[in-house]
Amino acid sequence: GGWPVALVALICFSICVNAAEGTSYGIVPYMIPQDLAIVSATVGAGGTLGAVIATWSFYKSIQDVLLPFKLHACYVMFWALTVLPMRWDHLGSMWWRPGADKAASAGAASAGEAPAASAA
Repeated sequence: GGWPVALVALICFSICVNAAEGTSYGIVPYMIPQDLAIVSATVGAGGTLGAVIATWSFYKSIQDVLLPFKLHACYVMFWALTVLPMRWDHLGSMWWRPGADKAASAGAASAGEAPAASAA
């Protein structure tokens, strides 16, 4: 192997990390659009704080060579799976479409029009 294999592994890992970060930051504008700066700062700081917490709790105090990596993998998988139930009323989610009335009013509001009245 040597360093060329390590370099290729590092490049592949970096691409996957950047893709994962992109998915996190990709949902930021939809969280609370009127407070975009605050939400962006919280997500950015949370990622940095999460790295510090993971390093401190998994790698500093555990003497086993492989166990910290297993625990960190479980930690990452847990937080990745919290994305599955996320849902916004006007956008829907990974599993469900948005409500018809809410989607229509959100679309009209973003276009600067008055929201359509519900026929309920």
